[in-house]
Amino acid sequence: MSEEEAKNSGRNIKVKQKNISDWFTYKRTNEDFAAFKVLIDEDSDQVVGAHLISNEADELINHFATAIRFGISTKELKQMIFAYPTAASDIAHML
Repeated sequence: MSEEEAKNSGRNIKVKQKNISDWFTYKRTNEDFAAFKVLIDEDSDQVVGAHLISNEADELINHFATAIRFGISTKELKQMIFAYPTAASDIAHML
């Protein structure tokens, strides 16, 4: 879901976005640019959309797609433990 679609859906949407090129995950692989935008329904505490730019975007999109499909809350996502250093280990910092 895009930011515009989320906001037009009548939901109470929080947008978290950041350039993360300076995070260790992306510095260690010499990425020039990495960024994310995560859309969160504040009333249900669920991710409703995620946009990622990085060489590891495919891994992150899989995790966010699973969270969206199965209604996993951001609280639950933050409690999950992922291998470090991987892109997935950054998910909690994106929420």
